[in-house]
Amino acid sequence: MKEINLKVEGMMCTGCENRIQNAVKNMNGIKSVKADHTTGTVKIEAEDGIEESKIKEKIENIGFERIEKNEKELLQYLINGLKELNRVK
Repeated sequence: MKEINLKVEGMMCTGCENRIQNAVKNMNGIKSVKADHTTGTVKIEAEDGIEESKIKEKIENIGFERIEKNEKELLQYLINGLKELNRVK
C-alpha cells in the first residue's frame, strides 16, 4: 500500500471534491481518496502496483489541473526565487 499526495488546481467547492473522489475511487487498485478544495490537495491510498500517472490523467480528464511540483519542489522553487530577488537588489 502506498500514499499518493497531489496538488490540484480548480477545486472550488465540495462538489469538486466529490467529482475527483468519485472518479478516482472507481479506479482499480484505489483504496481511499480524500480531496480538499480548501488546500487544493488530493490524498490517495492505493495498491503498490497502481501507476500514479493514471490517477493524474483521470483527474485531468474530468477538468482539473494538477500542479506537477510536490511540496518540497515548490518550496525550493520559492527559495530560489527569493535568492534571485535578493541578488538583483
